[in-house]
Amino acid sequence: MDHSKEFVIENNVLIRYTGIDTDVVIPEGVTAIESGAFSHCGSIVTAVIPESVTVIGDSAFERCSSLVSIAIPDSVKSIGDSAFLGCKSLLRITIPEGITGIGYRTFYGCDSLESVAVPRSVSDIGDCAFFGCSSLKSVVIPDGVTALSDSAFEGCSSLESVAIPGSVTGLGRSVFRDCRSLADAAIPGSVTSIGEGAFYNCSSLINVVIPDGVRAIGDYMFGGCSGLKSVSIPESVSMIGCGAFKFCRSLESVEIPGSVNTIYYDAFNDCRSLKSISIPKGVTDISKGTFSYCRDLADVTIPEGVTNIGDRAFNDCRSLKSITIPVSVTSLGDHIFSGCKGLADPEGFVIVSGILYAYYGNKETVTIPNSVTKIDDSAFEDCRNITSLTIPDSVVSIGDSAFEDCSGLERVDIPNSVKSIGHRAFKGCSSLMSVSVPGSMTGISPWTFYGCSSLISVAVPDSVKSIGDCAFYGCSDLSRIITGCDIPAACFDRTISGPVYCNDPYKLPSFMRPLAAVGFAEKPDEPDTQRGRTHMRYIGENAAELQKEAFAHPSLLTLMFSNKLLEPELAESFLAAAQAEGNTEIIAVILQYQHLYMAGSAKDAISRFEL
Repeated sequence: MDHSKEFVIENNVLIRYTGIDTDVVIPEGVTAIESGAFSHCGSIVTAVIPESVTVIGDSAFERCSSLVSIAIPDSVKSIGDSAFLGCKSLLRITIPEGITGIGYRTFYGCDSLESVAVPRSVSDIGDCAFFGCSSLKSVVIPDGVTALSDSAFEGCSSLESVAIPGSVTGLGRSVFRDCRSLADAAIPGSVTSIGEGAFYNCSSLINVVIPDGVRAIGDYMFGGCSGLKSVSIPESVSMIGCGAFKFCRSLESVEIPGSVNTIYYDAFNDCRSLKSISIPKGVTDISKGTFSYCRDLADVTIPEGVTNIGDRAFNDCRSLKSITIPVSVTSLGDHIFSGCKGLADPEGFVIVSGILYAYYGNKETVTIPNSVTKIDDSAFEDCRNITSLTIPDSVVSIGDSAFEDCSGLERVDIPNSVKSIGHRAFKGCSSLMSVSVPGSMTGISPWTFYGCSSLISVAVPDSVKSIGDCAFYGCSDLSRIITGCDIPAACFDRTISGPVYCNDPYKLPSFMRPLAAVGFAEKPDEPDTQRGRTHMRYIGENAAELQKEAFAHPSLLTLMFSNKLLEPELAESFLAAAQAEGNTEIIAVILQYQHLYMAGSAKDAISRFEL
């Protein structure tokens, strides 16, 4: 059968193959295979290229998913980018002598490829050249290759060993990333640069010697190397990048040379077997999470000269028994020693440099020591045994979630020395019945008392100028908000985003702008037979908009607001809100008083609606 018509050839260049054969023999005389000539030809199992061919173009055999073998003659001097990308059935290939480079994504995703012979003529292996060749077990890189580019062998999960020649001077980013079977990868002394994530998640790698001349250990270079037990860092290194050894859970010791002056965040995070560490004198910043979850870490030396210790720097270092913070430290982050049970004093407090990081006691009545100036984030979180808590007047700050879910806490005394209380500080303290916000406070953070379902009263000082979103959300028993005046004007300096619960007379500030949906919703209590249903709400004179359900409340009987709101344009928004919820009583009263206002009969100062 004549198959010549299946090949589109122009000027000896094979432009396209249109056949459906499983075994393909390219005609003699073809000198080049055009880009994409066999692309997506899913029927081809074998292909023979004649000696006349010198060039294989970009994507020439891309996604020939059934291609098992292909014979490339020595005449071929150039193989284009992505030439065999996605050839998932390709088992082996021999690259001919004379090829000088393996291009971008040439064998990308050839996940059945078991072996490849790289000739001595190759000097460059391009980005992602063998990316995802998950069946490739070994590769010999010839002497003469000077660089292994980014992700060249990334995802070669069966690769057990690789011989890197002395001609190589650089390893690209993620070059061996996710090579989970790689146990032997000797880095030659010629290498002076190693890219970020070069050996990330090489979980079978046991020992690494970084050659002298490498100046930096990049971000996540050995992150996820869970089998790594030892690493040698030369004096040429001055920087250890973020996450450089993160999740190296078998790493027992590492000596950081004195040349290192920068260690970025999470550098040794979750090195669970690491027992001791000495930080070089040139380091001034221990970044956030640097030694978090190093659960066997028992000995740390922090040199004089360190000025900052970041958030979670030693979080959950459970074996740490003592720590000395040098006087040079001027900044301490949050959660630095959270979970460090070994640092707890006999009473169960973990206190370092005046900061209370955690409590591991089991007492119901707790008195915080006078040495404490700050209660850190989550310090008492989920301490459900505590019923009573005394905070000394040495404390100036209470962190986020400091007492979150202390469900047994009934009473807490917050001294006037406290100037800030963080988000969710008392969230979920479902037994807390009353609280007095100290006069030194200027605001109540979002979610501070969220879910304090037993909270009956709150004393808010005149100093408070803002109340955050959901600050009292879910405080279903709250009946009084006690203030020196009504509510400081700036407490509601933006739209109310949810219900305001209060059963006593309550005023919104005069400059209040839009009132959101359910802005006046009121807790559906049982009727108060002694006082009667006389609850009152006041709308400020600058209110300009009412949204749907703004008056959705079961017990509102009195409404007060400035006559300015009865002007025609503003009254329209009142009517729209009331009509949207079908509140006929309010509609009738608004229309009545609008008529009186327009006729000049209403009082000048305030209109009062008795419903």
